Amino acid sequence: MKTLFRILKFGRQWRWCFYYVLFSLAILTMFSLVLPIAIRELLNVIVDIGDYETLPREIWIITGILLLVYVVRFIFRASSEFIRRYYARKTQAKIRCDVYSHLQTLSPRFYHDKQVGQISSRLMEDTQYVTMLFIETLPEFIIGILTIVSVVTVLFIINPLLALFVIAPLPLILVMSIIQRKMTKYVKRAKKLIGEQHGLLSDNLQGMKEIQVFGKQDYEEARFRALSKEINSLAFRSNRWGCFLRPMMDFLQGLAR
Repeated sequence: MKTLFRILKFGRQWRWCFYYVLFSLAILTMFSLVLPIAIRELLNVIVDIGDYETLPREIWIITGILLLVYVVRFIFRASSEFIRRYYARKTQAKIRCDVYSHLQTLSPRFYHDKQVGQISSRLMEDTQYVTMLFIETLPEFIIGILTIVSVVTVLFIINPLLALFVIAPLPLILVMSIIQRKMTKYVKRAKKLIGEQHGLLSDNLQGMKEIQVFGKQDYEEARFRALSKEINSLAFRSNRWGCFLRPMMDFLQGLAR
């Protein structure tokens, strides 16, 4: 969460975009919960109509209401998609520019033991995750939280016993969060090593003549292979936990149905 708040500070100039996305996600969540109920109730009204002479008029009213709701939902979804992409790109560009500006103020001692490729990888590659955060990850997380809270609240109002059955899998969700943390730990270490590998590759390509002159090809290749081996090892560890996480999610979805 601390990292998220630090990222949001870079985008405070466009915070209205963030607030609008939150509002639109709340509206879309409400539509996703209310629409099935409304359609069911309207269909029940149609089935219970005894006077078939008024049936066409009822159908037109229902069609008009549903069409209006779907148009409004389309507007919110399209505008939310556009604005959060706009916000993500602006924030990403702001982070890159500020980091580059900060790099120019650092002393030569900082660059003494740093690889050029590693710094450029952190600046250009790692900031790509900012767009993924605001375009995909964060909206899905917010919608999930809003949906769970809304459904559980309605269920407690309608049938508390049924609500207890719904929240029974929460301990499994806690287990999933622990697994996710383990995966994140391995992913972070792998990203750091990938940055080091990029730095090693960049430095070696720039100094390939010197490497060949002094006959250091085998030494540099061994360094590159060692980094690749360690990165693959971390990826396999992360995938091992991920293979357990996916069936767990399918199991929870099955319970929800």
